[in-house]
Amino acid sequence: MRKTTATVFLSLVLTVVMASLCYAGPVDKARDFMKAGMHKQAEALLEQEINQNPTNAEAHFLLGKCYILLDEFRSFPKAEKRFSSAVKLDPSGYAREIANVYIDVGLEQLARANKRKALDLLSEARKYDSRSGDEIARRCFKKGEELLRYGEYAQADGYFFVAARYDSSLKSDIARIYYRQYRAEGKLPLLKQASRYNQSEYGQEYARASLENGMNVSSSEWEERTKEAQKYLSNREILQLSVDYYARKWGEPKELKLSPGEWIKDPRVYEGSKFHYLANKEYWLKTTAMAEDKKIKSRKKIREEHWYSFSDLGQEKEFLEFKAIRPNTVIYYWMEH
Repeated sequence: MRKTTATVFLSLVLTVVMASLCYAGPVDKARDFMKAGMHKQAEALLEQEINQNPTNAEAHFLLGKCYILLDEFRSFPKAEKRFSSAVKLDPSGYAREIANVYIDVGLEQLARANKRKALDLLSEARKYDSRSGDEIARRCFKKGEELLRYGEYAQADGYFFVAARYDSSLKSDIARIYYRQYRAEGKLPLLKQASRYNQSEYGQEYARASLENGMNVSSSEWEERTKEAQKYLSNREILQLSVDYYARKWGEPKELKLSPGEWIKDPRVYEGSKFHYLANKEYWLKTTAMAEDKKIKSRKKIREEHWYSFSDLGQEKEFLEFKAIRPNTVIYYWMEH
């Protein structure tokens, strides 16, 4: 039944189109073909009309539109040529309409997640109408908000990205929308997007939540999160959260508080021992059972690395020794033998 109804409807459309063609000129005929989605037929009529009447601005415009609708990119130079001719023939009549063509087709590409193609098409719209940026931003913002409500996060971000690109004043509104959705759903990626559009308002909250909720991520992922958090959180807070993270892997660490000018001897170290640590500042590190003239050479100036291994140790009992470079140095460490 549905197939029969669709067939009847299509037949009626074609009948109306063909009937109108009997009385219309070539441009009107082409326009009717385009309304029916018959762009190839419209293309043939318009090319013929331009050959016979090269100053017909409407024919140039419609043919350019046909090229874009038939194949947005392979026919791009041909479409540009026709649009350029239409504007030259009628400077005030077609610039806005051409911009609208590019906007419509660009947003169709965005809906297909072809962001790069969409941006290329939308940038063409601005060449013809400088005011089109406001229209692009408005439509993209509205669509992004709608998609976010339905949980289409990736698509929503594509539209918000374009909206903010064409109107940066929308960033704070986009951030608020993401944050509101985060509060409703509790999903960290939503808070990340809120901070992306308004770092001063949501950056610190996102950085803290990213670390507090990341205790089970891989070490490499944790490192990425701590690097990102450095923009918003103090080194002390990041250090403490990192201690909590690594304590889940290696158990509770030993804590050392160092002062400049004083060496502290602590754990026994063996050939192949591995020393895992976190520190809030740089410090000196050495082993004890080395000749006096080598002690200075063996000191290591280390900045917040997470492990240091030992080799070529002597047969004597050796221990690690620590000394601060600056006051209030704190080290948390784990020894693995």
